[in-house]
This record gives sequence, C-alpha cells and structure tokens, in this order.
Amino acid sequence: MKTPGSPFTSVLVPYDGAEPSKAALTLALALLTPESRLVLVTVVNEAPLMAESAVSVAAYDPSELFEALDQEGGILLAEAVGRCAGASVTPVTEMVHDTPVPAILATAKKHGCDLIVMGTHGRSGVARFFLGSTTEGVLRQSDVPVLTVRA
Repeated sequence: MKTPGSPFTSVLVPYDGAEPSKAALTLALALLTPESRLVLVTVVNEAPLMAESAVSVAAYDPSELFEALDQEGGILLAEAVGRCAGASVTPVTEMVHDTPVPAILATAKKHGCDLIVMGTHGRSGVARFFLGSTTEGVLRQSDVPVLTVRA
C-alpha cells in the first residue's frame, strides 16, 4: 500500500534571513515529500534606492548600492540553501528585483507552486498600519494556499 504524501508538489518560501522566514523554511522542509520541489525566493527591493536617487540634489551612481543588495541577496540564498542541505533537499533558488508582494506572487506562478509558506512578525495595530505587511499582501492576492508561521 502506498503511503499518502503531501498534497503539495511545489512549495515556495520567501526568504529574507529574519527569524520568521527561518521558521517558514523549517516548516516547509518538514512538509516536503521526496516528490516535492522547494523554491526559495529572495526579493531585492530597489524601490527605496530609486526613490532616494530621484529626490537627491546631488547626482550619484547607485550601482554600487545595487551590487551590495545583490550580494546580500546571494548571501541570504546561500544561507537558506545550507539549511536545506541539512535536510537533504536541493531547492530551486530565485533572486527577484521587485517589490516583495508582486515578486513573491510572480515567482509562485512562474514555478507552478501550489503552496506558499511565509513567516510573519505578527505585528498588529499601528505598527502593522505603518510598516505594512508583506504576508498580508500575499494572503490577499495569492491564488494558491498561503501557510503563515510565526517565529
């Protein structure tokens, strides 16, 4: 008799190195079956740098800052891949240049993911209003189930 596996064949974990994303990765690794695929995405949000350069009085070349963001994204993905290696999982990795919610949704669609596992800080009230919530945005707009995890 065949043992039932996970109903999810492709699981996406947005990874930013924060404790909630680490918790999400740990849970996703526990949910995977040998047939499942894990997709990790790190989002490089250049919008704040672009906004700063647009309003700056002095002209400057932000390319060094963009390179630093890419390096940081690469380090984050390498850290996540290392955590996956401990569970004998080889993930698909993506570094996406966009704002977080559209980047996460587009990556899920691109890879045919049928589950998104995300960490959440669990902010509420005024803090959530001013800081926004990437997880909430994904929850509202996703066509696939989103499993949230608090660190």
